[in-house]
Amino acid sequence: MMLDLIDLCKTRDRHGVLREMLTRRGVNYNVLPYAHGVNYEVVFGERPRRVIGAHHDIVTRGDGANDNTASVVELVELATKLTRERFIGDLRIVFFDNEELLCRGAFDEMGSAEYAKHTTNETEEAIVLDVCGAGDVLVVSGLWHRAKLSAPFENWLMKKENTVRITTPPSDDVSFLRYGVPVTLMCTLPETESAPGDRRLTWERLHTAGDSIETVNEDTMELVVSTLYDYVTGRA
Repeated sequence: MMLDLIDLCKTRDRHGVLREMLTRRGVNYNVLPYAHGVNYEVVFGERPRRVIGAHHDIVTRGDGANDNTASVVELVELATKLTRERFIGDLRIVFFDNEELLCRGAFDEMGSAEYAKHTTNETEEAIVLDVCGAGDVLVVSGLWHRAKLSAPFENWLMKKENTVRITTPPSDDVSFLRYGVPVTLMCTLPETESAPGDRRLTWERLHTAGDSIETVNEDTMELVVSTLYDYVTGRA
């Protein structure tokens, strides 16, 4: 996965490289253009009602390795694995455009907002990945827990070791929350940054030149892929 991460971080054509990665692996996908960008969707099953997504855009002041190229590569790997196994379960994997516009309040220009708006009646649960490239602790966002929308993945994940719930920066989860879809935002952190009150150096690097390829750990990426795979296939 690291070679894919490097390719996607270093290119000036992220759309083209992402499409090429999926095509090379035999993963069929839908191109979903909208007024402000392009989303990409991989569909398993006839009427899937579960979504796992990650934003494919980055802030240009660095490699954008952890935010959010690692998550994109992880979902490409998951889609590849499920495609090769001829998985016919209930799942849509979506790569969202323009999440970074949330920083300036341009909610309606986010790819996840566009996607959620048009698929609300078809979606029973959403899982959003953001900043999933470093650390050995799986983090569930506590920011939206007060919305009291019971998310099955969150309930399943919180029973596992090395999982914590803390308040995280918002991401594409806000789009699904806005339309009343139960959503879990997941990220990863080193254990030394995962307790309340810890300094989160991982987050301090975001949107800076410090968000470099060197900060991403392949073991973390494999942990995220295996966790999602176990959940969607019912293996654990």
